[in-house]
Amino acid sequence: MKPELSAELIKGYLNNNCTEAEGALVEDWYNSFDNTSDLSLSNEEKRELRSKLFNKIISDPCFEEQAESNKRKTTRTIYRTITALSGVAAAILLIFNALFYDKESKVIVESYKSANLPFAKTVNYSKNIVRTILPDNSVVWLSPNSSLEYPNKFSGDLREVKMKGEAFFEVTKDHAHPFIIYSGGVITRVWGTSFLIKAYESKPTEVSVVTGKVSVSIPKRAKSEVMLFPTQKVIYLKDEDKLKKDLEKKISTVHMWEKATMSFENKPVSEVIDVLNKEFKTQINAGGDKELEGYVLNADFNDMNLASVLEIMGKSLNVDYEISNEIILIKRKTNN
Repeated sequence: MKPELSAELIKGYLNNNCTEAEGALVEDWYNSFDNTSDLSLSNEEKRELRSKLFNKIISDPCFEEQAESNKRKTTRTIYRTITALSGVAAAILLIFNALFYDKESKVIVESYKSANLPFAKTVNYSKNIVRTILPDNSVVWLSPNSSLEYPNKFSGDLREVKMKGEAFFEVTKDHAHPFIIYSGGVITRVWGTSFLIKAYESKPTEVSVVTGKVSVSIPKRAKSEVMLFPTQKVIYLKDEDKLKKDLEKKISTVHMWEKATMSFENKPVSEVIDVLNKEFKTQINAGGDKELEGYVLNADFNDMNLASVLEIMGKSLNVDYEISNEIILIKRKTNN
C-alpha cells in the first residue's frame, strides 16, 4: 500500500523544499492516480501543482513516443478512471482530458484551459497538415510529426511560442507585441507576416519567407541577426553554429503556401489534381484509384493555400490525404 500523501509534502514539492525521495513519492502518486484523499490545498497551490507536474511530463524526451504507443489504451480508460478519483488527483487528471488520441483526426491536441494552466500543446501524429489558431488569431499549419507549444493567452510585451518539426505561420499583425518563435536552435522574430520554418533535430534549421519580413538570430550570439524578405531563406548550420542566407531567387518549398484563386465546376478529381500541381508546383496523385479520379468537384477557392484547398476537398468529397517525402496522396476515407 502506498503511504498517504500529505498537503505538507506537496507544498514542499511545489517550493522545491523536499528530498529526492519525497519528490519521487509525489511523482509516483501522480503517475498512479490511485490516491483518492481530498488534500487541503488552496486553489493557487493546486494550480501550481498541476503546472509543475505537467512540466515534468512534457520535458521527458520519451513523452511523444509514449503518447503515440499508448493513445488507444488511454482513450478507452480515461473516463472510467476519472470517476474513481477525487480532490487534487481528479483535478490533475482533468488536465489530460484533451491530451489523448482523436480517432477521427489522428492528432493529439493538448489543451489545458479547463485546468487554468497557461499553456497548450499540439502534436501532429497524422499524415495531414493540421491547422491551429492561436489566441491572437494567428494561424499555424503544423506538418506531420511536428509539435507546437503556445500560451492559452498571450500576455506581456511578446507573443512567444515553441515548435519542432515543420510549420507554416500566418501571423496577425501587432507591432506593439512582436511574435517570437523558438525552434531548432534559432529565434525567429516577426510582427505580421507568413513564413515557413523547418526545425528537425537531424537537419539544418530553415526559415523561408512568403510575405512580409522576419529576423532570425542565434541565441546569445551578438550580431548574428539576419533579415529576410519575401522569397528569401536562411539556413542554420548547427555544426558551425552560424546562419547562411540562401541566395536562390525562388524557394520551391514554399510554393504550396502561396495563395491562389481558382474555380472548379463539375471537374473530375484527375483534372483538379493537374491544376493544383501546376499552380502550387507539387506532386499530388490519387494512387491510381480510377474511381476516386472520377469524383466530381464543384468549388471556388479564393485566395487560399494548398493546405486550405485540401481541407475543403476532404470535406466536400469525403476524401483524405497523406504527405510522405513531399508527395501528396489523395485517397478515399475508410470507416476505421
